[in-house]
Amino acid sequence: MYNVYTGILKESAKNIDHLLLIINSFKTQMTYAERLELINEAANRINQNYSDLKRFNNQNILMSLQRAKRQQDILRVQNLYGIDLPN
Repeated sequence: MYNVYTGILKESAKNIDHLLLIINSFKTQMTYAERLELINEAANRINQNYSDLKRFNNQNILMSLQRAKRQQDILRVQNLYGIDLPN
């Protein structure tokens, strides 16, 4: 889990650095169309990272629920993740 979260954070940091380079007009010279295209590409990568993170979190929630043996354990997992599942 640590490696997945670390990888997503590193990719997010790269995307932020890329966006900062794009919007900083003193470091790069390009047309507005080129700049918008690069911003859209970065936004797509950010959205993909977010989707990956949500999917990974959902998998972990399901795994936690599957591993819970007692009803009390299931309730604890539900409270931890803020979910309300039927019993």
